Amino acid sequence: KRNSTVRCVDPDGCGIGVLGKGAFEAMMQTQPELATAFEQALQKRNQQRLRSVIKLRAERAECETRHLQAGEVLFTQGAPADAFFLVDKGAVQMSYRTADGRQLPVRTHRAGDIFGASGLVVGHSTRRDTAVALEPTTLKLFPHSQFHSLVRQDSLIAEGLRRAASAKGLEGSSTARVQ
Repeated sequence: KRNSTVRCVDPDGCGIGVLGKGAFEAMMQTQPELATAFEQALQKRNQQRLRSVIKLRAERAECETRHLQAGEVLFTQGAPADAFFLVDKGAVQMSYRTADGRQLPVRTHRAGDIFGASGLVVGHSTRRDTAVALEPTTLKLFPHSQFHSLVRQDSLIAEGLRRAASAKGLEGSSTARVQ
């Protein structure tokens, strides 16, 4: 199904090339670098779309605001996962506890970043990382339940997540991430 309309706006007309689905799929199989470029572009577009939706809800005050002090733990590895977070101000360090007990930093999220996709995959409802504020931080909270509703309404995000999971063999895995 198409999820958008394409319209020529040039008064002199437009030329359009057509590539059938079978030919496109064959081209992707024979040119892996092109397939990789398409997947990366699709992933980036879906991340931007998700970020835009969450930011819009935050601007409309449809998200809860949470304030953290430097060093305050937002959630710990293994805790129930039920929300995304948008960093409004400040910074949050993500870290992972190894089997031998070491706490390893994974990444730092700063203003404008979204994190907290752990728990979106059915059957894996716990956090994979620990999140700690590095400085005074303000976050917008976006519940996963609202995200599931959004996916049902937004075919672009749903298809992007499905493709990302199947391309990486992550369907049903706790390692699927939305970053």
